[in-house]
Amino acid sequence: MCQRLTFLEEEVKKMKASSGQSSAVQEQTNAEVAKLRADLEKSTKRLEAERDKSSRQATLLAQLNKQVATFNNKIESTNVRKNRDIEDLNLKNKEARALAQRLKEVEDFLVAE
Repeated sequence: MCQRLTFLEEEVKKMKASSGQSSAVQEQTNAEVAKLRADLEKSTKRLEAERDKSSRQATLLAQLNKQVATFNNKIESTNVRKNRDIEDLNLKNKEARALAQRLKEVEDFLVAE
């Protein structure tokens, strides 16, 4: 679009240089140039808006990644605690089974006497 605008501006200069140019053609060219300038301004504003949007999205993405890392750390530490608790329960179950067996043996011994 910028190249087209530059081309039209050069054409306007050439037309002004030639004295045989009609005013209708000049008005049409000026209208095209004005339209292209307006389109360029709109495109520039849209580009700036998209850049702002991209910046906000990048910030949000960084925040979300940080939250994900925090949640992953919490999950990992919770899993470590869970596994440690399971090991402790297994050990206590072994001890309880051994005590239950010992109790049964003592009861059997007492019953036998």
